[in-house]
Amino acid sequence: MDLNELDFDNIGSWPLAIKAIFIGLSCLVAFLFSIWMVVKPEMKNLEIAKQKQAELLQAYEIKYSQAANLDLYKKQLKQIEILFGNMLGKLPNSSEVPNLIEDISKLGTTNGLEFELIKPEDEIVKDFVIIMPIKIIVEGNYHQLAGFVSDISFLQRIVAFDDFTIRRKLPTAGKLMKKVTPDEELVMEIMAKTFRYSTDYKMSTK
Repeated sequence: MDLNELDFDNIGSWPLAIKAIFIGLSCLVAFLFSIWMVVKPEMKNLEIAKQKQAELLQAYEIKYSQAANLDLYKKQLKQIEILFGNMLGKLPNSSEVPNLIEDISKLGTTNGLEFELIKPEDEIVKDFVIIMPIKIIVEGNYHQLAGFVSDISFLQRIVAFDDFTIRRKLPTAGKLMKKVTPDEELVMEIMAKTFRYSTDYKMSTK
């Protein structure tokens, strides 16, 4: 039978074999179309599920690693607390500043210096520490000044130096053009800064 002779308006007149083939192909097309309409969204959901699974697995690995190293973290935290405590122990409180000034004065005298001024300045609050500046003006030669600064660095309390100037004690027009000699009298103005912990400071938890 010639397929061109088939009348699609009268499928019932087709031979049984042709009708069976046509029905089978129609069912196959309908089946494939329905699978495509159902499977395509599910495939997208599957990809999303795989991505979510990967994220959960990564999060699990991180938490597992943290749990496995929990004892190590606790040990490190303990060491940090001890170190922080030791550092705080080197920060004087306000009542210890007179003793610190006395120690600085003794070191200056030991190194042969003469003090013009040693005076605490206004405190400066910054984050968790309070800066306590001490203005110092001393007279002495180069080696005496160097020894004084070096000795202060070995004090038990933390003392930092800032804003210092060194000038000749009695400058003359002639001496201004010459180099400083080791025994020449000099005047050093320096700001010594020590620190104490601010009990009012609250660490941010953000």
